[in-house]
Amino acid sequence: MSGNSAPFMSQDPGPWTGVRLGTKLAEGLMPDNACLDLYVRTLWALLRRPVGNALVDGDKAFCGTLLTSGAAVFENEMLMPESRQELAESLGLARWAQPELSRGATGGR
Repeated sequence: MSGNSAPFMSQDPGPWTGVRLGTKLAEGLMPDNACLDLYVRTLWALLRRPVGNALVDGDKAFCGTLLTSGAAVFENEMLMPESRQELAESLGLARWAQPELSRGATGGR
């Protein structure tokens, strides 16, 4: 690289499993979020990566947030049909990984 190197990009940020990103995305699942479809798509893509299973298996707080927030926006009329399907898949993964949390949580099909 020439003089445009970015040393911060080569620093090891330490262990990262997607928990912070996943939690922020799940917390952003709000009916008034203008970027709701983007949040749903990004969360869905994160959960489809290899880190996704570890995230839902190992973090009950994340799954609880996802199930609660996801249920609150699932029927949002502004949500595109593709996003609704992706949200349903994400909620299904969280329910499968943490079945005790899905008792009482609604949304999805």
